[in-house]
Parts: sequence; C-alpha cells; structure tokens
Amino acid sequence: MIGSLAGAASARVLRSLLFGVSTLEPAAFLLPAVGVLVAATLASLAPAVRAGALPPAEVLREE
Repeated sequence: MIGSLAGAASARVLRSLLFGVSTLEPAAFLLPAVGVLVAATLASLAPAVRAGALPPAEVLREE
C-alpha cells in the first residue's frame, strides 16, 4: 500500500523514464503486486503442507 502511494506520488519523475505506459496505469501497479503475492503464496505452500501432514501429538511430544 505504501509503495503504491509512493509510486503514484513520484509519477511526474517516472513519466520521463517510461515509454508507452501511462504513469498511473493500473496494470503497472497491479501486476507487480500480484506477482509478489503469487511468489509469497508458492514459497509458503510447501512448508505449510509438510507441517500439516505431521500428527500434532507426535510433534508436541518431541518438544
């Protein structure tokens, strides 16, 4: 959220660096956010599945 606000605020500076993309184009803000969300979900999926497969009583007994 803070990054999106900072990006929108610095749109005038970025206007000279962008070619063929509007500085406030929604896709320019949404695609990176969705990409990070997908990467975080995929990175946490394997450990969550592995932890969910363990029996709780056995895990607590080991500690």
